Amino acid sequence: MKICIAQLNPIVGDIDGNRYLLEKAVQSAFKDNATLIIFSELFLVGYPPQDKQLDSEFKKNVLDAHDKIKTFSLSLPTIGILFGSLDYLTSKTREGESVGFSQNSIFFVTNGKMEKVSSKTLLPNYDVFDESRYHYAFDSNAQRSTNMLNFSGKRIGISVCEDMWFSQNKSIYKTDPIDRFRNQNIDIIVNISASPYEVGKDRNRKEIIQFISSDFNVPVVFVNQVGGNDGLIFDGGSGVFTDKICLRLPHFKEAVVSIDIDHLTIKKNSKFETYGPVGVNKLDEMFPFILKSDLDHILDALSVGIRDYVIKTGFSTIILGLSGGIDSALTAYLAVRAIGKSNVVGVTMPSKYSSKGSVDDSYELAANLGMACSTIPIEPMVEGVMETLLPSFENKAPDFTEENIQARLRGITLMALSNKHGHLLLTTGNKSELAIGYCTLYGDMCGALNPIGDLYKTQVYQICEHINKKEGSSIIPDNSLTKAPSAELRLDQKDQDTLPEYDVLDIVLNAFIVENKTLDEIIKRGYDKKVVSWIYNKVRQNEYKRYQSPPVLKVSKKAFGIGRRMPIAAR
Repeated sequence: MKICIAQLNPIVGDIDGNRYLLEKAVQSAFKDNATLIIFSELFLVGYPPQDKQLDSEFKKNVLDAHDKIKTFSLSLPTIGILFGSLDYLTSKTREGESVGFSQNSIFFVTNGKMEKVSSKTLLPNYDVFDESRYHYAFDSNAQRSTNMLNFSGKRIGISVCEDMWFSQNKSIYKTDPIDRFRNQNIDIIVNISASPYEVGKDRNRKEIIQFISSDFNVPVVFVNQVGGNDGLIFDGGSGVFTDKICLRLPHFKEAVVSIDIDHLTIKKNSKFETYGPVGVNKLDEMFPFILKSDLDHILDALSVGIRDYVIKTGFSTIILGLSGGIDSALTAYLAVRAIGKSNVVGVTMPSKYSSKGSVDDSYELAANLGMACSTIPIEPMVEGVMETLLPSFENKAPDFTEENIQARLRGITLMALSNKHGHLLLTTGNKSELAIGYCTLYGDMCGALNPIGDLYKTQVYQICEHINKKEGSSIIPDNSLTKAPSAELRLDQKDQDTLPEYDVLDIVLNAFIVENKTLDEIIKRGYDKKVVSWIYNKVRQNEYKRYQSPPVLKVSKKAFGIGRRMPIAAR
């Protein structure tokens, strides 16, 4: 049996466009004499569709597309098509009103006939997921199904994404959908996914898949979505797995590849006797710094996230502010990597407090990247605003108010250029700054997307150093890497005038944000009580800023955004 894996990049809500991608891939697989082609989770509607799937017009378009796929399959009668879509059910309210609900389902089409094979059993309701808000879980007993497909002489066990993650989430689920295949004489297990990227997840996912293959003594076909949708990035990495990798599609790239699975052999391997969480390699026992092996994946992920956000929102060019610092340097590098140097514009906006290096280092970076750069001094604007506000500031000493005015005038400048020229504006704040509010609302937080908002400051440095080693030259200017970080909003300002050292700050932040540790638990790890309390209070006090932040590209286990929902007015 020749199976084709379609690892593609659907657009949420673009049902006709996604159907076109499906049909094009099926035609390619048919020419390659494939028996079965498999697409990712909710491929037809894009993942995650969120509240779009509640629209009646959306439902109509889904059902119309199902009919068109059935008709299309008549022209290629020898190939089976397995794809993810919504199955709309009908229920009754207490008042007797008919209401539509849906399941996250897998449909099988061949020669003009379509059937629902199965639906997702485990509906994740943690981190970025809220699937129980929209879907009914699949109940094999009530629906008299064992998630099986019989096709071309093969018994194929079907599962959807989270269904294979039971071992990682036993505390929240009661049923193991994969265990249903036991004693069913299956030949293959298929898992279709829309599994968002995070550092280390691919290693964990691979180990789970290989354990399942070893446990059931059958190949596992894993088909994952690729591309970016808002803050989520999907890494692909689809393939066919036994005790070894028989086929692996690239990460972060579309691919349609076939493999004959009839002669694959599987060895029971003691390495996969248990499939709990994969051990996380750490440079510090309390903080999972990025491994060297992950750095290229992070660069790929963030580049794809930027590219797809720009394209899928209808833009073609990017603008960002350049400060000569490390954060804007990394953001500019990623932007150029994502959409090309001719489509990225940088702007320096010096004030009287800006060092000569802030402008010079920005131009050096722009030259290294081959991108355009211009300078718009903000000092005349600052003077005008301060003159206007002077009567209202009478008898008030200068403080952070004046600093924020400078940052906000930079935001005004960039937004004006964005509006006038149709550029998409990127913000350049890192996770450390967002966490403690070391950023200005309506200032440096202005923009449509924050690419590095899930990277701590220490990680930004690590990645920039990796870029220079990878490129074989100082693409990121040496001065940007070595000079003390500064917002340059007052004379001789340095970040560490206000903040703890980033090495300490980031470890404590990670303990709060990702590990959910309490104040006492972190202090017991040996950190200064005053420092930990200051960080904790800053995180809580600045929740309102993060509610107004642009989307952050997620690359960690816990990013700011929909995956972390904290109240603002709380104690």
